[in-house]
Amino acid sequence: MSDITIKKLPHSQIEFEIEISPDIWENSCTQALKKLAKHLNIHGFRPGHVPPEIAKEKLPQETLEEETLNSALPPLFFKTVQEQKILAVGTPKAEITDKKLRKVKFTVDVFPEIEIGDYKKIKIAQKKNKLTDKEVDDFILNMRREKAEFIPIELPAAKGHRLTIDFEGFSPDGKKEPGTASKDHIFIVGEGKFIPGFEENIIGLKTEEEKDFEVVFPNDYHEKKLAGNKIKFHVKLNKVEEIKMPPFDEEFVERESSLVFEKKLEKKASIAEFKAEIKKQLIASAEKNIQQQREDEALDKLLEMTKIDLPKTFIEKEIDSIMQEIKTKLKRQGVQFEDYLKYFKKTEEEIRTKQAPEAESKLKLHFAVHEIIKKEKIEASQDEIKEEWKKIANEKPFPEKDEKLTENLSHMIKITKVINLFLN
Repeated sequence: MSDITIKKLPHSQIEFEIEISPDIWENSCTQALKKLAKHLNIHGFRPGHVPPEIAKEKLPQETLEEETLNSALPPLFFKTVQEQKILAVGTPKAEITDKKLRKVKFTVDVFPEIEIGDYKKIKIAQKKNKLTDKEVDDFILNMRREKAEFIPIELPAAKGHRLTIDFEGFSPDGKKEPGTASKDHIFIVGEGKFIPGFEENIIGLKTEEEKDFEVVFPNDYHEKKLAGNKIKFHVKLNKVEEIKMPPFDEEFVERESSLVFEKKLEKKASIAEFKAEIKKQLIASAEKNIQQQREDEALDKLLEMTKIDLPKTFIEKEIDSIMQEIKTKLKRQGVQFEDYLKYFKKTEEEIRTKQAPEAESKLKLHFAVHEIIKKEKIEASQDEIKEEWKKIANEKPFPEKDEKLTENLSHMIKITKVINLFLN
């Protein structure tokens, strides 16, 4: 094959022009004749059984050449990328640039080149977990609240009461402010679930009483259109309830032990043992969160030092995957995707566009991690794979012949080893 010039394009695409060789043209012509002959109706021959040489005489030259070109493109492309060692991905686009000279221009995505900074300098310090006795007490308090009784009372609203209210917010010009209204909203006074100044204006109200007051939303409020704005609220108090929680005693410990202890106890747990188990689990949970935070921090740093020009087809495919996750999640919640779009007044294309940055970040990390696996020659042994299986399989025997499972577990182990390079 003659030399070709490969032109690099943005988004990891290349372009090259090549002439169809005589051998490929001849083979493609034969294939084209066989295909076209099947659709010819010629007197004396059964449909689909017209000999190629007869078909060649009857077919218009232009039709035969066009079909030959179409038949020639796939073998021409694959022969070229193989000889030129082009790492092509996806389906190429072909354009006939010169019919007479049988020249074709191909445009195709290629495996992206990646450049990573000095990733060995990424070192995420260990973070200590300090669990206080108050956190343990707060956890037990929440357990007691879950078992609490709520008793309606005819007293003014006060800290510690559970209230049911209707409220609605208005802008300074008296118009209803979207996102600032709720009916039969339940909360406990003192938990700080509302913006500063809201609960304070409700304290002292009695059941069925109403009140108008103004509050200013914090400058850092998550809803930007409300941040720093003064809103007038109209509130009606529907119900005041006293919270009667069960005492934290031996009876409570006995009732709740099955929810706290992982293994069945041979004897009743004491209050001290109950608190110690809760503390142990809170420490384990906190350490898991800290580990996740450190991993996220490491991957963020790796992302910052990674340069890669991703093919658009890769990004679109990743967006497809994210969109499918969104639709599946909505379906589990009983929400149709079309209803979701109507509610937020968005088109599917707008939602897709919004997912593009996440898709690009995921792909960048994917390529960066795999580049490090290659550079560091990271492997996963069979023993490591079986050990990983034990963590998730709940005593089930390892399926030796499941190649896909083995591949997935190996992949997980390699990624963990890359992350551990930054944490250890």
